[in-house]
Amino acid sequence: TINGIGGDLRVAGSLLAQGKGPGDHGGTIAVDSTGTVTVARHALIDASGQAGGGVVAIGTDARRAATGPSDTTAPRAKAVTIEKDAAIHADATRSGNGGTVTLLSSSQTDQGGAISARGAGSGHGGTAEISSDGVISLSGTENVGAPSGHDGTVTLDPATLIVGTGPSGSTTAATGTHSGTITVGGTSTSPTVSYVDPTSLSSITGTLVLEAASLLSIASSPTLSASLAALTLDSHGNV
Repeated sequence: TINGIGGDLRVAGSLLAQGKGPGDHGGTIAVDSTGTVTVARHALIDASGQAGGGVVAIGTDARRAATGPSDTTAPRAKAVTIEKDAAIHADATRSGNGGTVTLLSSSQTDQGGAISARGAGSGHGGTAEISSDGVISLSGTENVGAPSGHDGTVTLDPATLIVGTGPSGSTTAATGTHSGTITVGGTSTSPTVSYVDPTSLSSITGTLVLEAASLLSIASSPTLSASLAALTLDSHGNV
């Protein structure tokens, strides 16, 4: 665990907690700060294991990653940025289930890298969660697939999430392989709403969870893949 109290953290190299032996699971990596957490371009965070993936928590602690959004008291970095060409892995490499990757912030989470929590053998895919008490933006990929087991779960969880085209002037992110396009609406200095392009969800397999703390709105009917196992819509406020 790496904690930054009163400052920012930037991961520019490699953080490894790999299980390389037969029967070994990936370990736990947590990078948290009261300021911002950045995983720089070409950086590698890897908690993969031969018998199952481990846990990676960016912007929060490992307990929050394992517990999920129901843990509302966990620490949060002000902002989390995963830069393009950064990689975060929590894969099963020989057999077993994929692990857990969680990105969490209090203001804004930007996911532009490659996240994977893949299953192996007969194991199932893991979970990838991109969350913020504010807004999220995505231009990277999330791979929670499994060759023989069930694909895993991708969770998108900002404060306000709208399935529909963002207003003029929104900042638009590129389409991610598993996440779809997220645009951020509001002023350039104070974004308030995360929009999901309804046409960009068609490639997602496994389970997609669209969750929001304040408002979840389906303004346009999404196009979904026939391989999507489940779609969950959950708001702690209005739907």
